[in-house]
Amino acid sequence: MGLYSMAGRSTATASAADQCGFNFWNPSSTKIAWLLEVAYCCTTAPAGNNTARLTRTSTAGTGPSATITPDTDNAWDRDGVPPSAAVLHLGAFATAQPVIEGPAQWRTVAPPSINGLGFEKTYGIPGLAVPPGTGIGIFSLSAIWGAGDVTVIWWEGPRAPVSYR
Repeated sequence: MGLYSMAGRSTATASAADQCGFNFWNPSSTKIAWLLEVAYCCTTAPAGNNTARLTRTSTAGTGPSATITPDTDNAWDRDGVPPSAAVLHLGAFATAQPVIEGPAQWRTVAPPSINGLGFEKTYGIPGLAVPPGTGIGIFSLSAIWGAGDVTVIWWEGPRAPVSYR
C-alpha cells in the first residue's frame, strides 16, 4: 500500500464558466489512484459570489500555470514514487481546459471578499476511484475562482489503508 500527498498553489481562473482551478490527473494506462481527500484554501479573495464544482475530467488540459510531480518525499512511507505517476495540474490553464466528464461530485460557494475561505472534501476509505487516463478537478460555474492552495491525498496499491488520519 502506498499513501501519497501533494500540494501546490493555483492562480485565479479567467472570468468565465468551466475554468479549471486544479486537476488531479492519473496518466497511467493500468493503475487506479484512490482519492481520499482534497482541500482548497483561497489565498486571494474572490471578487463576487463564485460557485465551483468538483468533477471528473477526461483530459489533463494543456498549459497549466504549474504541475506538481510527486517524488519519494510525497510517499508517506518514503517507499517510492506513485506507480500511477499521478500529477497535480494547477490553473489557470493557458491553452486548453481539462474536459469535464459527467456531473459534479460536489459543489461549494465562495462568498465575495473572503480571503482564506476554503473547503475540505474527504471520501473515506477506500476513496474515490480515479481510473487510468482520467482526473478530478475543480471548475468555476460562472465567474473567477480565486487563487489558492490545493492539497490532495490518495493511495495506490493492492489493498486499501486501514486509516490515514
